[in-house]
Amino acid sequence: MVRKRLAATRKRKLEELKERKAKPKEISIPSRATPKNLSAVTGLSTIDILKVAIKCGHEPRTVDDVLPPELVDILCEELYFVPRRSDLNEGTGMKLTRTIDEADMVPRPPIVAVMGHVNHGKTSLLDALRKTSVVDVEEGRITQRLSASMVQLSSGQKITFMDTPGHNAFAAMRQRGAAMTDMVILVVAADEGVMQQTEEAIEVTREANVPLLVAINKIEKEGANPSKVKRQLLQHGVILEEFGGDVQCVELSASTGKNLDELTDAILLQAEMLDLRADPNGPAESVVIESKIDKGRGVVGTVLVRQGQLKLNNFFVAGGTWGRVRGLTDWLGRSTTKADPSTPVEVIGFKTKILPDPGDDLVVVLGEEQAKQILDYRKERLHAKEALTDVVQASDPAARAAAAKQEMEKALNVVIKADIGGTLQAVESTISQFPQDEVKLRIIKSAVGDISTTDIGLAKDTGAVVFGFNVPPMNSVLELARVEKVDINNYSIIYQLADDIKKRLESMLAPREVEEEVGRGDVLSVFSVTMPNREQHNVAGLRVVRGALDSRLRVRLLRRNKDVNADEEYAALYDGPIESLKKFKDDVTLAKKGDECGLALPKWNDLRPGDIISCYRMKQVPRKFGDPK
Repeated sequence: MVRKRLAATRKRKLEELKERKAKPKEISIPSRATPKNLSAVTGLSTIDILKVAIKCGHEPRTVDDVLPPELVDILCEELYFVPRRSDLNEGTGMKLTRTIDEADMVPRPPIVAVMGHVNHGKTSLLDALRKTSVVDVEEGRITQRLSASMVQLSSGQKITFMDTPGHNAFAAMRQRGAAMTDMVILVVAADEGVMQQTEEAIEVTREANVPLLVAINKIEKEGANPSKVKRQLLQHGVILEEFGGDVQCVELSASTGKNLDELTDAILLQAEMLDLRADPNGPAESVVIESKIDKGRGVVGTVLVRQGQLKLNNFFVAGGTWGRVRGLTDWLGRSTTKADPSTPVEVIGFKTKILPDPGDDLVVVLGEEQAKQILDYRKERLHAKEALTDVVQASDPAARAAAAKQEMEKALNVVIKADIGGTLQAVESTISQFPQDEVKLRIIKSAVGDISTTDIGLAKDTGAVVFGFNVPPMNSVLELARVEKVDINNYSIIYQLADDIKKRLESMLAPREVEEEVGRGDVLSVFSVTMPNREQHNVAGLRVVRGALDSRLRVRLLRRNKDVNADEEYAALYDGPIESLKKFKDDVTLAKKGDECGLALPKWNDLRPGDIISCYRMKQVPRKFGDPK
C-alpha cells in the first residue's frame, strides 16, 4: 500500500514537472527567500527545494536559512518556474516603479499591434491610416523590424500602432509586440485566408491575454471570400461577434481606403471597454521597443512610454546600461521635449556602448549616482549567478561529458552583426532552430553595430564566418577580410541570411551513400570450365543490355521469383565481387552495352539462363536537413 502511494506521488510530481517545463509558472519571490517560504509559493515540499539547493552546491542548515538571489534564480530554472520579484531595486533600497494613485489616472491612447501572415497587407493598412508609404522602402516589401507610430484621427483621438513582421523568422518580435500592447489587429487577406503566421499570431495573442480584432483586408481583389475567412477563423477558435462571440471584425481594403473608419471605430470601442488609463505625471516608466547604434548619435533606443512623462535631462536605467535624455524624437522624426503615456519616441543620451535589449524596461531614476548603483548591483548578481552555474556544471558528470563531446563535434562558427537589436534577435531565433544533432552552430559573437576590424580578427582566430544584416562593411574592413581570408557576408533580407547559414550547415553533414546501377546484362547461357585448381566452375555467357559491366565493382545476381505473391518480381541471390570478366578469351575491365562476354562469380555456380547481372557502385550524395542518413 505504501509503495503504491509513493509511486502515485512520484508520478504526480513528474506530471507537474512536465507541465511546468511546457509552460513555466510565474511565482512571486519573497525579498528574503528561504526553503520554507519557497515551498509555500511553489507548492513543492521543502525536501524538493533542499535537494536542488544541495545539487547546486549550497547546503542550507535549516529550512529558514536565507538563500542567495542567484541560487534562487537557478532553483527556479531547475524546477521550471519564472521568478518575479518585488519592485524594489535589488540591493539599493530605491523603488524603480512607483505607486500610482487611481485619482491621478487619466485616459490614454490605445496601443495596438498589427499582426498577420506575410504580405497580407499589415504595413499597407498602416500606410493608409497614417498616410505614408513605408512599404515601398522595405527590403523585399517585407517588414523586417518592429516599428511604432501614432495616428491622430480627425476627432483628435490618438492611436499608437505597432507593425510586426509577418515572416516566420520574426516570431520573437511578434511575441514582444503582443506583450507590449492593449489589443491586436489580426490582418487576414480575403483572397488567401488563414495561413501559417495567421495561426501563430492567434496563438501569440492568446498567450499575451489581450483582445483580438480581425481586419479582413484586400476585399477588392478577385477571388476575395470574407465568408470563407470567417469560417477558417472559427476553426481556430476565433469566434466573431456575428457568430455569437466577442471578436469584432471589419472587412476593408487598405488600397482603396474602404471601411478604414470602421476599423478605427472598432479600436476606440475596444479601448473604451478596456478603460485604458495612465498617470501622465511623475517619472516615466517605459519599455524598449528597439535599439541601434547610429553613427552620428551613438546608441539610440526606441521606447514606448507606459506611465509618467519622459522628459529631456531625465536620468534613466535600461537593462545593462544607463543614460541621461539628451534628445527625444517622435515617429515622424521631429524633436520633442517630452513623451506622454502610449507615445513612442527615440531616446538619445545613453552613456555606454551597451545596447538595451528589446523588452527591457527604461525607467527614470533620481540621478547618475542611483543609476550607477543599480547597474553595479545588476552586474554583481549576473557574475554571481554565472559563477554558481559554473560550479553546478563542474560538479555534474553529465555536464562535463557534454562539454567534452562538444569539443569533438563538427561546428560552424559565426559572428553576427546587425543594425538594430530586434533584427539581431530575429536572426538568432531563426538560426537557432536549425537541427544541431550532427553539426553545431556556434555564435562566437552577436552584436548590434557595423562590422569592424576587431570582428575580422575574432573570426580569423576562431575560424568563423562573418554575417551582417543591414551593416555594409567599409572598404578597409573588406580589405582586411581579404588579406586574412575571412568569409564576410552582408544581407538586407533576413531569410536570405538564414538560408546561407542553413546551406553551410547542410554542406557539413555526412553524405548519404546511395546505390547507382552502372550496367546490366542478361544471362543467355551457362557453361562449365576447368579452373587452374582443376575444379569445375560455371561461367555465365551474357549480353550487356544497359550501361557497362565493370570488373572492379560489385554485382547482384537477380532471378525472377517463382512465387507470384512475392513483394518483389526478382530475388537477389548473390551480392559481391566479380571473379573474372572475359571477352572472347581476353580478360577485360569493362564490357559495354551490346558486348557479349563471359562472367564468373567467386565460389558461386548457381547460374541459369534468364538471370540478370546488375553491376552497381555506391555513390555519395550531399544531404539536407531532414534527409535520411
